Amino acid sequence: MENRDLDYFRQKLLDDKRAQLRQIEDFDEMNKIDYADGKELSMIDNHPAEIASETYEISKNMALKQEQVMHLKEIDEALQNIDTGQYGVCKGCGKDIPMERMRLMPTAIRCVDCQKDNEIITGSRPIEERSLYPPFGRTNLDETDDVAYDGEDTWQDVARYNKTENKALDWYDNNWYDNE
Repeated sequence: MENRDLDYFRQKLLDDKRAQLRQIEDFDEMNKIDYADGKELSMIDNHPAEIASETYEISKNMALKQEQVMHLKEIDEALQNIDTGQYGVCKGCGKDIPMERMRLMPTAIRCVDCQKDNEIITGSRPIEERSLYPPFGRTNLDETDDVAYDGEDTWQDVARYNKTENKALDWYDNNWYDNE
């Protein structure tokens, strides 16, 4: 990567870092509870439902702050990679990460293919996907000698009534069900 590109990305990362630090400060400020507004000195004896909105906002801000802190660590790692000459080089395959990816995601440390492989290996995909794949998980009896009515049979019975004219929209037929 050329020096002018590295300077561009360094500046972009530093600007992003300043913005992340401001947002983290804002989340800290938003999570301060001012009891002077309320009629009570403390809300410790209240049921959580009585202060549900405040509880929700605080927990939401804490989660958002955690995301900002994680992104800040990625920025610091990218800045360190610029200093060590490793910026824009894939940690997986060692090839240069395409400039389009670096422009869209300046903190990228892997090319798209290696990132996909890493997500599979580390399990960094959303936890919901574990229960969605394989389809019908616990109730798929196709590979066994069991002939019981299973989840796939249920889907097939229900899907009969939900056929679409546009096969591109018929997810099940296009992905899992072998048309006979």
